[in-house]
Amino acid sequence: MNAFNHADYPVIVGIDFGTTYSGCSYAFAAQNEEVIDIVKWPKQNNQVYPKTPTLSLYRKGSPQLVEWGHGARRLAMKPNNADSMLLSKFKLYLDEHLQQTELGNGLNIIDVIADYLRAFHLHVCTELLKGFAGNYDQSRFRYCLTVPAMWSDRAKATMREAAIRAGLISTTDHPDRLMLISEPEAAALYCEKKSEQFNLQHGQRFMICDAGGGTVDLIVFEIHEPPGER
Repeated sequence: MNAFNHADYPVIVGIDFGTTYSGCSYAFAAQNEEVIDIVKWPKQNNQVYPKTPTLSLYRKGSPQLVEWGHGARRLAMKPNNADSMLLSKFKLYLDEHLQQTELGNGLNIIDVIADYLRAFHLHVCTELLKGFAGNYDQSRFRYCLTVPAMWSDRAKATMREAAIRAGLISTTDHPDRLMLISEPEAAALYCEKKSEQFNLQHGQRFMICDAGGGTVDLIVFEIHEPPGER
């Protein structure tokens, strides 16, 4: 396989696919100090918030996605909507340590995540094209998707397959066009770059606490930076 050429992808899109809320930000490879959050999401009642609910609404008996995010929640709450099926916390279906019930409608977890990511990504691309990223086609975007530290290789492969089905990347793309990074590692890298009040030295340890809407996890890192090395 040919080497991955970063210059082919000037726009970097980061996606936080969460248990209860999901978010997205982007940066330009040439000036990656500035990270821009997506803060406008469909049906959010004129609020500005960098997350949207991880919710999908289907009709009973149909595998077609009807609504997602805020729209799914709003539609599910309407009266006389007994034939709707609101799916939530479906990210947890990729955790092999948990016992899960059937999704319904003959749907499997790759279908459901792909449906959500497809709608999510379509909105993200619409927002990106309003700004400077509009100078580039979506084929020039590369992606970073966060995943729980405890996920198995099988769960990560399922997530990658869902991203392909959702149209983020294609099967013919170089694998590095979609990078999967563990959530605590992403947080640690952010803190290293942005937290000027900490000057961690070789051998010191720090804890990341990711308190989310559906799950909480802790992880401890140790700095390994011997004198003269990075």
